[in-house]
Amino acid sequence: MSPLEPLSSLFGDLETAVTKILKQNGGMITSFARAQLQRLAKHAELMKKAALAGAFESLDDAAHFAKSLEEMAQDFIRALGALILVTLEKVWNAIVKIVWGAINGALGALGPLPLPHFPKP
Repeated sequence: MSPLEPLSSLFGDLETAVTKILKQNGGMITSFARAQLQRLAKHAELMKKAALAGAFESLDDAAHFAKSLEEMAQDFIRALGALILVTLEKVWNAIVKIVWGAINGALGALGPLPLPHFPKP
């Protein structure tokens, strides 16, 4: 067994876990983003049609709809950021789990380790 074989296995496990998470969450994030962007585009198109048809009675009406479009866009960005953070957290947790498993496996292979004895208080 090569001294680098355990590392190769560890890196393979890490790559597999991270790839799986990114494929799963990446598809969900892409679908979410596509749907939200379509909604934003539809809202903007409806505003344009309303403006061209003279449906806004005042500039305040138009400003109200523009503000709602801005708020929708900001909410979309916040939600997208949250989904990305959740994905990064899943990747982090997977990496930590695999690395700690490797460390515990290496320590377990050494046999029982002498633990220091602490007197009871």
